[in-house]
Amino acid sequence: MIDRELVLKLAALSRLDLSEAEVEEIRPKLSMMLDLVGQLRESAVGKQRADADLTEKTYKSRVDVVEDPLGRDVALKLAADVCEGHFRVAKIIE
Repeated sequence: MIDRELVLKLAALSRLDLSEAEVEEIRPKLSMMLDLVGQLRESAVGKQRADADLTEKTYKSRVDVVEDPLGRDVALKLAADVCEGHFRVAKIIE
């Protein structure tokens, strides 16, 4: 289990001002993440080289051709959602 001092050190390095309740809430979560990383290291997947898959494949290259941009109006017409002349995307960070 990660101790309180390590959480405070990580918080300081991250420039986070954590309350005591937040420190206690984060401790088991950080421990769980480190346990998962440890499991990955022990697995067969973790023992393969990161580029092992890439070295055995060949890829077709294509000519890089510069084309005229779509333009704002055309791009907005193709967008899934538009708001006040801008692309609207789903919120991913709370």
